[in-house]
Amino acid sequence: MSYATAGILCLAWITISYLLIAFNKYLMTDGGFPYAAALGAIHGITCTTLAGILLILKPSLFPTLMDPEKRALIDRRFMLTAMLPICLCFTVEIILGNQAYKYLSLAFLQMLKETNVVLVYLMALAAGMEKFTWTNWKLLMCICMASFGTMKGELHFTWIGFSIQMLCCVTGSFKITLQGVLLNSQGMKFDALSYIILVMPICAFIQLSFLGTSALMGGPGGMDFMPVPTMAVIASKWHLLVPNALLAFTLNVTAVAFIKASSSVTYVLAGIVKDMVIVLGGVIVMGDVVSNVQSLFFTAQLGFLMLWSMAKMCPAKFENGIVQGVQLVLTNEELPSKDGAVALNKDGTATTYGAADEKEKTKV
Repeated sequence: MSYATAGILCLAWITISYLLIAFNKYLMTDGGFPYAAALGAIHGITCTTLAGILLILKPSLFPTLMDPEKRALIDRRFMLTAMLPICLCFTVEIILGNQAYKYLSLAFLQMLKETNVVLVYLMALAAGMEKFTWTNWKLLMCICMASFGTMKGELHFTWIGFSIQMLCCVTGSFKITLQGVLLNSQGMKFDALSYIILVMPICAFIQLSFLGTSALMGGPGGMDFMPVPTMAVIASKWHLLVPNALLAFTLNVTAVAFIKASSSVTYVLAGIVKDMVIVLGGVIVMGDVVSNVQSLFFTAQLGFLMLWSMAKMCPAKFENGIVQGVQLVLTNEELPSKDGAVALNKDGTATTYGAADEKEKTKV
């Protein structure tokens, strides 16, 4: 794809991401549909239906399921031991994420979500998927301190909202860790649309089960912590729920196309821009109030996240610290090898490093 196409997809991905988050926030508060699990179930059913239509019309978009050379072995054991735990975490994450909209501003919720990288790294360390490095640890501590600063600067902080959002972050991070452990251990690599059509039906079923249990135990309206909408409420809000669900599916498809059209660096940078847009949109469009302290620490958050992404993409360049790593990334140079190792230079020569750090250039 051309750079223009990638740029258009990037802009679409950022815009739709903000619109969906703002739309969900509106539905859960002023829009009159404060039903976190029901909203997630509607998204799951819609995504499943539309992905199924895509599967029928263009099976080539689902190589994990349809390509004979890439097809994954999906049996009952795999669904129960791998997909079900992942879907359960994903479902709880969706419900908690929607519920948090009731208590905290859009801008502050996005700032709290930045702590996900810390949780994912710690869980990956515990699962043996990551190696401990002091560079990563220092950056994570900086992200934690910046996140704590955004909390201290929040003007409308509530413990219940904070607790719900942090539980959402923990559950989401655990889902990502499970994906790495369970899918990689079985050699599974899913394309995004195949993943959607496998995960979304299970998530929708779990959410509907939660709603059914809530209705049985708490009456037609459900229990307080998981209210159940009546069909009359759903029918009265169809003009909002239908475009909201279509927007959720559009975001999934756009994200797939953008990932294919961009590099990993572009995707990371676009993610940081998306975070900025969500916070600014919360302030400008939805009237969220952000203090000067919060703005300062959010800027620091983004800066440290940028460094974290650079260190993850180019770990060898950060072996001797953050400052040198940034210099090597910006100058596109490699970390010099030592003790007889050979490093390839950009001018076509090779530099040999001896035990006494004597260098000898030879033409390659």
